[in-house]
Amino acid sequence: MELVEKSQWLLCMFALIEGMDQQLLPATFHVLETEFDMSPSQLGSNQRAMCLTMALFAPFWSALADQYPRKFLLILSSTGWCIITIMLACVTSAGPMLYLRMAHGAVLASLTPLAQSMVAELTPECDRGKVFGRIVFFMMTGSIFASMCGTCFAEFQVHIGNKIILGWRVVYVVTALLAAMLALLLSVTLQEP
Repeated sequence: MELVEKSQWLLCMFALIEGMDQQLLPATFHVLETEFDMSPSQLGSNQRAMCLTMALFAPFWSALADQYPRKFLLILSSTGWCIITIMLACVTSAGPMLYLRMAHGAVLASLTPLAQSMVAELTPECDRGKVFGRIVFFMMTGSIFASMCGTCFAEFQVHIGNKIILGWRVVYVVTALLAAMLALLLSVTLQEP
């Protein structure tokens, strides 16, 4: 597999994990409502806050993509996902969630502008539509996967020593670890146009 094609597939993996990360909150609404006594309105506010910061930060990431190496920016944003997702998995009350969701949206906003600019430079014009379609496919697949797993495992109890951890926290940490592995993989294999 040539380097350009590997880079395209790495962008697809980036999209897959972003799709997963975006869907974690809605997938775990019920357990968060129960554990933190959050109302549907509060949960909706968390989702809106994340979407709003995604919308506001997409132009910011676009501007950065014109000034800095996109490989570095992809590594930075996936590392940010990892840290924020782990912080979300560790919250003990509803209070900090809104602010973490906003930070989460800010880093998740990176994919579209960074991936589109890289595809435009890496991919021959006749193949761009196919690659863009593949990226969207992987993002939606990640969303579906997180929705199914997050909902199914949210209330499972995981016993670690004498501690009981609810499954939603494990799902968040697993997603964060995938983002960390992606950051490492991007750092050694992604071709910068």
